[in-house]
Amino acid sequence: MSTYDDLVVRLSTYLADLANLLDSSRRRFSSLAETDVSESAGLYVIYWEEPLETFYVGKANRRKSPSAWGQPDGLRFRIMKNHLAYKGNDNFVRYIKEEFRLASQPAARDYIRTHCSVHWLEVDDPERLFVLEHLAIAATRPRFNRG
Repeated sequence: MSTYDDLVVRLSTYLADLANLLDSSRRRFSSLAETDVSESAGLYVIYWEEPLETFYVGKANRRKSPSAWGQPDGLRFRIMKNHLAYKGNDNFVRYIKEEFRLASQPAARDYIRTHCSVHWLEVDDPERLFVLEHLAIAATRPRFNRG
């Protein structure tokens, strides 16, 4: 087997998971309730809806217990608290504020609610989640994943 064929075999299940995520329905932040989002670990993709553009890819791990600050983890916390500017000093929110010249966290939150959507895939295996996040970033080339 060639190196190429070996890579294709090794990546096939990751690609299938990523394709399933990207084919799944996106949820507008404007109509997304906190309880709609799983507390599980997983991968998520945030989009600007009009015109459709991938804004950000991220992952959410799940701790066995809350952090020293009492913060849980998981998709619900990352999507509904961090990325809607309720908790933490989130990079995505900072990038939105800079890009669209928004003066405050509430202004960024309103912008995200009005213009953005998200979908996610629950992934419990931390190693698989790590690979999927990097593969999703490489495949979708999001505007705000920097580094």
